[in-house]
Amino acid sequence: EGISGGYKWAIVYGWFVIAAAAYLLLAGALTLLIDQDATPRPSPFLHSTPMGAAAALFQGFLWLASGLAILKRKLIAIRLMWAVVILAGLGVLFRGIVPLELLVWLLSVAIAKWFSSKRPFLSKLRRPKGKK
Repeated sequence: EGISGGYKWAIVYGWFVIAAAAYLLLAGALTLLIDQDATPRPSPFLHSTPMGAAAALFQGFLWLASGLAILKRKLIAIRLMWAVVILAGLGVLFRGIVPLELLVWLLSVAIAKWFSSKRPFLSKLRRPKGKK
């Protein structure tokens, strides 16, 4: 389809989001199937507790929807990305502000802002083959 360099990164980001979603969905499912919490910790510090099956599954499905919307070039991808940022920000606030988590959240805000600039890529209408 001849995607320019700036938009290739949007596709790479979409695949990254899907991979992260697959990890969270697998961890959430494993937690439900075994007696031990297999979900990741929200921060690398020892005092933090794993996120739990419900949070991992919810976040996994949200990221999966975001990644698929990016790859299918749907405008809803921008709203989903900002929903991820807002929910992550609430998580940072409710768990207590940890500098590393705050830094990761700020990075996600920057990525969502960058991704929002890809609106022309996401709203590009695809023409059926043979039509000009």
